[in-house]
Parts: sequence; C-alpha cells; structure tokens
Amino acid sequence: MTSVSGYIVRLSHEREELLASSIYESFAEPVPEFQHSRNVPLICFVVSDNGILRWIARGRRGVRAGTDLRRLNLEDFYTLTENVHINALIERSAKRFKAKLSERFSSGGLLPPKTFQEFLRVLSEYAPQAGSTLAGFSEARSRRIRGLGVKVRESLAEQKEAVATAMNIAGIDRKELLNWDIDESEKPSSFLDGLSQVRQREDPMVISDSQVVPGFDAIRTTRFSSVIFENERRKLTVLITNRQPLEEQLGVDLIYYNGLL
Repeated sequence: MTSVSGYIVRLSHEREELLASSIYESFAEPVPEFQHSRNVPLICFVVSDNGILRWIARGRRGVRAGTDLRRLNLEDFYTLTENVHINALIERSAKRFKAKLSERFSSGGLLPPKTFQEFLRVLSEYAPQAGSTLAGFSEARSRRIRGLGVKVRESLAEQKEAVATAMNIAGIDRKELLNWDIDESEKPSSFLDGLSQVRQREDPMVISDSQVVPGFDAIRTTRFSSVIFENERRKLTVLITNRQPLEEQLGVDLIYYNGLL
C-alpha cells in the first residue's frame, strides 16, 4: 500500500461557517490544481480563517473546478474539541520544517512527505485527543499494512467499503473507521478486527462474556446454556441466565460455580 499524503485546506470565514452548519456528511472545496494519485490515501487538515485547525478529514481529488482549480472532496470529519493554533504547531516543529509548514499553512496545499510526518508528530503531542485518529495515518501504520499480502489488502479494502456503505445507509457516524489499525503480532481475519472499539447490545455482550474467563481454558459447552472451564487447580461452570427465570429472581445474567479439581 502506498504511503499516506497530507493536505492543508484554508477556508474563508464564509466557507468555514457553511461547513460548521452543514447537514451533509461530505463537503467540497475548490483548491489550486494539484496532482495526487487516487490510490494514495489523503488526509486533510482544515484550517479556519483565523488560523485555528478545526477539522481532520479524508480527502479525494475530484473533477476540475475551473481554470487551474480542482475540486477537493472531504468526508469522514473529525472535529477537534480544543483550539489548536497553527502558529503553536509551527513553533513546536523541528527547525528544518518550519518554513515549509508556514508556507503551507498560509496558502494551503500538499505537504511534502517528511514535512507531513513531522506535522503528525507535533500535532499528536500538542492535541492528544486526536492521537488515535492521527495514528491511523502514521508511517508505522503504513508499514504494518504494507506487510500484509496483496490479496489480504484487497480483501480488507473491499470489506471497508462495504462496512462504510452500510454505516452510511443506516445513518451511523463513520468517524470510528478513522481509528482502524492492525496488530503486528496477529494477522487480521476481518476488517472488523482493526476497529478500536465495538458497541453491542446486552445479549451479544452476555454471550461474549460467557465464552472467555482469564486464567481458564474453555473445555466444552452444555445443552443447559453453560460453559465448562478448567485450569490446573479449579473447574468453573458459567451458566447463562439472561432473559431466564433466574435473572428475574436474582437480577444477574451469568452465574459462576467455582469448584476444586
């Protein structure tokens, strides 16, 4: 997979207000013509007219928007909840990157690869709240993904598009997809493995809790909605009582019976 690119978007006050009040999940901004492969992920940093970094979003190079202009399509917005002034970010950057960062923050445009990585480092330190989102675009993450086989990467990409489309149809915020990452020690079997968290209803959570007990090995399940666990010293039976008369009597979803071997 090709490395990620970064783009600084400067908005006028009017365009900033329009984006802030927009009811749509995407936003398009005409920017000076630039070259960028559609196969390379593009992360955009949207800066207000008064120099405040307000949003982080995924970007796509669109159609021509006039002479020497190109449409930049923005989606999957992450809103920073604290004021991050661009001057503070420039001040914290290494000396050799200050001039290029200052130029890009002033006029907007693509960040050179090394400048982009330096910017990610500074922003992650200055705004820890955005750290998990920014980690999804780090060089380390790119290396982890490149380490996967071609067929695995293609499969994950197709699964991601399917999940994103389903979330869009259901009206679910897709921001969580920005935090997707993989563990180097374990090959992902599904795109869902890379999500940082999952929201479940009570029933699946109870079933999930009944299947794993730290320090014990699951031996077998029974027809009485229970799971038998053992370790070197003890035998543990976990009985699922969710939505059963026992839950109505005791108010619990699981009953643990602990015995010596």
